[in-house]
Amino acid sequence: MFSLIDNVQTIQYNCSGSSYTAIRKMIKESYPHFKKVIEKEKNFNKYLENMMNDDEFTRSMFNKIFVKKSL
Repeated sequence: MFSLIDNVQTIQYNCSGSSYTAIRKMIKESYPHFKKVIEKEKNFNKYLENMMNDDEFTRSMFNKIFVKKSL
């Protein structure tokens, strides 16, 4: 979503009694190659989609970029 719409600052997901909020600023500061991901579609696969199979990376990034609140 952040790569598709420049002015989106937060994204909120509600599931299983909890709310998870992703904040653009936190992702830009934490996610390696964020600028490259949003530059070109082919970079999305290289720097994001391929990393989704790395459980340790995914867990680490989730904890860095999502703010969790109970509903």
